Amino acid sequence: MSAETEPERRDLFKNSVIVMLTLVSVFAALVTFLQNYASLSSSDLAQRSSFSAVDATGLYFRSGLTAAQGTDVLQRYQEFVQRSVRADTKARALRMGGEAALAAEYDLEADRWRQAADRVATSDPLLAEFGQDLAWYNEELSRDAYREEEKEHTLLEQSRVWSSKANGYVAVLSSLSVALFLAGLSLTLSSRLRYLLALSALGLTLACGAWVLAILFSPVPVVPDEAIERFVEGRIQYTLATSRGEDGSGSLDAFDAALELAPNYGRALFYRSLANTDSTLLAKHLDTQQAIDDARRAIELGNHTSPVYGNLGWLYYLNGQYRSALEHTERALEMSGDDCYLAFNHGLIRLALSQPEAARDAYTVAIDCAQRESSDAVFNYYMDVGVTDLVELAAARPDLGDTLNPAIERLKEALAQVRLYGMLQDAEVEAKFGSISFGGAVDSGDIVQDLASEFPQSATIVYAQLTFENVKPESRWLTRWVLDGEEYLSRAYDSWIYGESGTTWISLYNYGGLTSGTYTLDVFVEGQLVTSGQVTVLPGDLPPMTYFSSTGVGVTISYPTTWNVTDLADNEVSVVAARNPASADFFGVTAWVASTGTDEDVFQLFDLYLDALEQDREGFSAEAREAFTLAERDGWLNYYEYTNASGELIQGALSGVVDADSLLTYIVVIEARDAEWDEQVEMFNVMLERMTIDQ
Repeated sequence: MSAETEPERRDLFKNSVIVMLTLVSVFAALVTFLQNYASLSSSDLAQRSSFSAVDATGLYFRSGLTAAQGTDVLQRYQEFVQRSVRADTKARALRMGGEAALAAEYDLEADRWRQAADRVATSDPLLAEFGQDLAWYNEELSRDAYREEEKEHTLLEQSRVWSSKANGYVAVLSSLSVALFLAGLSLTLSSRLRYLLALSALGLTLACGAWVLAILFSPVPVVPDEAIERFVEGRIQYTLATSRGEDGSGSLDAFDAALELAPNYGRALFYRSLANTDSTLLAKHLDTQQAIDDARRAIELGNHTSPVYGNLGWLYYLNGQYRSALEHTERALEMSGDDCYLAFNHGLIRLALSQPEAARDAYTVAIDCAQRESSDAVFNYYMDVGVTDLVELAAARPDLGDTLNPAIERLKEALAQVRLYGMLQDAEVEAKFGSISFGGAVDSGDIVQDLASEFPQSATIVYAQLTFENVKPESRWLTRWVLDGEEYLSRAYDSWIYGESGTTWISLYNYGGLTSGTYTLDVFVEGQLVTSGQVTVLPGDLPPMTYFSSTGVGVTISYPTTWNVTDLADNEVSVVAARNPASADFFGVTAWVASTGTDEDVFQLFDLYLDALEQDREGFSAEAREAFTLAERDGWLNYYEYTNASGELIQGALSGVVDADSLLTYIVVIEARDAEWDEQVEMFNVMLERMTIDQ
């Protein structure tokens, strides 16, 4: 019986293997089709991505041309506005001098320029729709380019996925070829080994089947057009916020909307991570953990770029996860060694990990990187931000003690050395300086008085007392005032003129009023930090202010930094005026030759101005003049009001004084809308108090 049934068994095995070979061949043909389809899809998407890239480039070019045209229109508009302002300022001054007819001519000229400006304003979207906001205008012009750029990225990502699928199918075909070989080889054998080979071929084929199913059903990232629209909106909002020095939290809603439509939208995840990233350690208020999760997900989706790893490293630092911060920052540095911020973050993280030696090496790399930057301003920026980060780390981590001080001093000295010598240059310095004392006055012996560590917002000058010894006369030295982490004033000196030992003082002043904040004064000798101190100007109700000195009028005036100044001096009039470009606020000073050298000169000019207003303006009324102190001299004040051509009620005040030494009469004109007058009165009073006569 056995001799008769053996051939049948052999035929059954052979037939089974032949059927398996046939099925594997058909399966391989199917995989070949899938591989070809994936390859064609990848190629098509790559080509479409290239077309989108070309379209984006063209759109960027077109938006650039349109923005340049808008800039030209804006310059023309601003020129017309300035001409109108100059004519209006001159008319006000001439009206003061009794030149009513000439003032009327300049009123007409101001009106003509104002109308010309209005025509320009309605002719270009930059002025008509975007309120002269160039950043906003440029971003909106770039919206279509951003959209095409996103299509390029999404199509390219889809192309990569299809290419990965095609490569997977190629690997499957290679495995199937092995299965075919094993199955064919089993037909040539008569031993039991043939069964093992056949089973191996079958198992490999089944594994390939599962593999093909996994490849076939692996998702291809599809980003709907609406998700791209939401992302572009968020990108614009984020860019505008960061350009204005704000955080990007206002863009989060747009990124959330994009991710609701496309949960695996990698670029939206990265940008949402950026928008949720705090820029400082001490003022954290954003969702750091959400930002970390988004960045990690972006990496999982294939965004293995330096910005993603670098930002993730910073986020881990903010979260106190220093090991993870170090890992991701070093990964980013491997990709982009010339990105200096990564090198500074590297040193900062090393110090947070209590690794001073490694931190020293990291800061060496960081300083060298900053020196290779394109300008001194960029180098200064990196040094100042580096110091600010270290100071914040010291405040957040008191357990680190004084370990951060060497790094802080090193960055400060690097900046001072480059400022003094144009390069890093260490020097041995024997000079010794004591701690700095700050005060509001100096006595006849050059000793600082009224010592304090805090000054009111009304302060216009702060003195710093320096005590020193062993200072050589040929020493080069530098003083640097830093306000809340940014340079406020810096001065370099080629020699020391105050003796080998003793005391001296330096001062910080702004006749418009010192800006509120914390000032750090650093003093360097030969590029080495010899002393440092801090003083605070307290906040108040006044806006940041500055000053302007007019040689034509002979006065110095104080005004908000957002205002514009017009200074005119010709054969008709001398006037300097500061005015708010967004309102009717006006502060102008004129100088007139005094005919009597008495208060009658003030009264005459008051009357001329008020009479002209009464004739030219509706609803005019004036109060009785009263005694007033102006520029530390006895003078006069006269309130009035009128309705301007736009139907707005204007409140105003005249202040005047005669300078007996120069025989000049100084008249100040102050005006504001009635609705804004009360809230501006304090500021106007400060402007009057700070005004000085320089003749």
